Amino acid sequence: MSVYQLFFVFGKTGTYLLDHPQGCVRRNCPQELVAKLDSLRIQQIESLALDANGNFFLRGTDNAGRIWCYRGGEAVGTYATLEDIAYKNGALTPHEIRATYGSAIGHVAAWSGNGSWRWFSHDNIGIPDWVMKDPRHIKQVALGLDRSWFVLWTDGHCDYACGNSYPELYHSLQNQRRGDVVFVAMKPHRENEYFIALADGRVHIRASAICEADVVHILSTYDQLEVISSEVSNFSHRVVSQPSIPQRARKREFLNGLVQNVGGGIVSAIVTTVLTASCCVM
Repeated sequence: MSVYQLFFVFGKTGTYLLDHPQGCVRRNCPQELVAKLDSLRIQQIESLALDANGNFFLRGTDNAGRIWCYRGGEAVGTYATLEDIAYKNGALTPHEIRATYGSAIGHVAAWSGNGSWRWFSHDNIGIPDWVMKDPRHIKQVALGLDRSWFVLWTDGHCDYACGNSYPELYHSLQNQRRGDVVFVAMKPHRENEYFIALADGRVHIRASAICEADVVHILSTYDQLEVISSEVSNFSHRVVSQPSIPQRARKREFLNGLVQNVGGGIVSAIVTTVLTASCCVM
């Protein structure tokens, strides 16, 4: 298993999707998207744009190796120009499109599979003009809250502006060198929630307790990965600071620690549910 095989996307509050070699974990995703993933038998998600209103643009490969692109949601017309934009930029097929959505309907970044062309919908997404004109090829783009953005180039370098709304992600990116960053996702509707995968196998997740528990539960089954969660409780910080603990033991202790330390009432009940009820898995 390689960290390069992971894909993660945030949607509206309580919605996220994690694609990994053994399956696809999706919580509160739009029913149209879930139905399409199942009917097309998508084996690997290569790009998925998902906004807070359930609109999405999917690019994935099925178990026969065929590439599928599908656009859905109530505001589908707002994003209907993606194919036209791709053709105008030299794409031979819409299957070349990768896309991500921002914090408002109509905020889009799109680029080709080989990174040779790119298109950004609006100045309000924050990406400066020089990125549009840069001759390097784009590998991945992430959009966030308050004009936060991230661009990963195929040469291994990355550029970003996210310090105001995602200070911990910004600090993590500042400590990385060329080729270290594999994938980044920012939650475009809530500050300081993000997912970052690094080439050395470390995965950082900062999100809700349920989201973090899902990610830790799934990814800790891979011995090649080091899953680092936020300080949901003092206990989770101790898990982070002891990388020598085997992944499976850390997963079990992390989940138990959430129940014991997050607090009583509804939060504790919700976290307990994570331990006993599975999320939707393909």
